[in-house]
Amino acid sequence: IQHMTGIPHNPTGQGIVERVHQVIKANIAKQEAGMNTVERDPHKILSKVLFVMNLLSLTGNREAPPVSIHYDHHRALPESEIQVFYKDISTGQWF
Repeated sequence: IQHMTGIPHNPTGQGIVERVHQVIKANIAKQEAGMNTVERDPHKILSKVLFVMNLLSLTGNREAPPVSIHYDHHRALPESEIQVFYKDISTGQWF
C-alpha cells in the first residue's frame, strides 16, 4: 500500500475528490433506505451505487444515459458479412 497525496497547492483537485465522495455517500444512503436489514451487504450496495453512477447517470446536456448511448450505437451499425476466410481442404480453394 502506498499513500498518495494530492497535488501540492492545488485545492481544486481535492475539492473534486470530496464532491465525488459526497455523491457516493448520498447514493449509498439512497440504496440503504430501500433495503431491509438482511440485504445490507456493503459490497452489494457499493456495486449498485457504482453501476448507477457509471452507466445510468445523465451527464452534461445528454438526454440518455451512457448505457443507452452505447447499446443504441451498436444497434445502428449495419450488419456486415463475416470477414473470415476458410480453405476447403479437398479442393484447396479459399472462400
